Parts: sequence; structure tokens; C-alpha cells
Amino acid sequence: MPDTKNRYYKHSRVSEAKFRQILRCFAMDLTATETAQLTAISVRSINSIFLKIRGRVTELCEQESPFPSDDESRGNNIVAHNSQSPTDPLNKYLAFGVYRRGDQIYTEYAPMPIRALLHRSNRSGPNLTELVNHESWKAYDGLVDVNQTRLYRMNTTHAVTGEIINTMNSVDSFWSFAKRRLVQFNGIHKHTFYLHLKETEFRFNYRRDNLYRVLLKVLRTNPL
Repeated sequence: MPDTKNRYYKHSRVSEAKFRQILRCFAMDLTATETAQLTAISVRSINSIFLKIRGRVTELCEQESPFPSDDESRGNNIVAHNSQSPTDPLNKYLAFGVYRRGDQIYTEYAPMPIRALLHRSNRSGPNLTELVNHESWKAYDGLVDVNQTRLYRMNTTHAVTGEIINTMNSVDSFWSFAKRRLVQFNGIHKHTFYLHLKETEFRFNYRRDNLYRVLLKVLRTNPL
């Protein structure tokens, strides 16, 4: 019978104590294989639970972002485009924009025309002027070409003083952090990349907090 006492994962056969153990492993950024070994639960079950947790983390990031999101910025257009033209290499091209607000970072998928420009430019990459002047460009502080593992850095202008603000440190720190943690997964499928991206955003923005306690609070409010 399902354990109805699990406040964080409703209608689950996993006890609350066991789920807390799994959640602690997730907070520690352990892989599904490592978590399965520690909890004596199958890798398949752990992957399913981790995917659901990432879904809640993604919802939190989208709620906290001061930037409006739509299907394209969430990457849903990639799935739609892929179903129409599965052999189009652009379907495999991943790029995301980075916004900086204080010491917080917010991310979204780059629009299709921007990804197309990156794809056409191949390894040389477009120059900043070409990117910023493109009609689909947004007010990003950075743009990451995932396929070429390249970060395009932008400077922004202070709205009051008109001074140029160098955003390189925080954006660079995020990209460095993202590269380190994403490499452990040995390649991420494009259909789940958005979830991993938002998880990375969450971990970066809450880097000074106890992630386990933050996740417990999130899942008490909105259980799996």
C-alpha cells in the first residue's frame, strides 16, 4: 500500500524517511547511480524522483525570475521543431541567455533565430555586434553557446549614471559553475537540458543557503 505519511511525495511507496534521504543526496548533487547505491533503491526509481524534483525546482526558478517566460524561452519550441523536422541539425543546437540582477542569475533558452545564427557561424562564432544587433536579441548579460562551450560576455549601462557595468565576474562564475556540474552527467539529452539548466540556476542562486532545507520547504508547499 502507498505510504500516505510522506508529506513531500504523495501517493508514493517511498517512506518519508527514505525520501528525505534521497532528497539529501539530491541537495548534495550526487548522481542517480550514487544515490541508488546509498539508498538501496533502483537507479530507474531514483531518476524518476530526481526528474520530478527538478520539475519543482524549475517552477520555483520561473516564479522567482523577474523576466517573463514563454514556450520558446522554456525550450518548448525545440521539441516542436524537432517533431516537424527531426533531421534538422538546428534541433541539436543549444544556447541560452543569462540575465544578471545583483548577485542572482536567471537563464532562458535563446530564441531560435539566435541559435540559427550561432549554428551558421560554426566554430568561429558570430561577433558581438552581429549578435546584439540581431532583431531577436534580448537584453542578456551573457549568451552561452552550449554546443561550442562558449560564453559571449556583455556589458550593461547603468540606468541612472550611464556608466558601463562589467557583468563578467558573476556571469563568468555562473558559467564556470554550470560547466563543472553538467559535465558529471556525461551528456544531457536536449529534452531534459532545460530542467538541468534551471537546477543549475537554482543551485547558484541558493549557493549560500542550506539546499536541503530549501527543498524541504518547497516540497512541503508543493509536494511531488
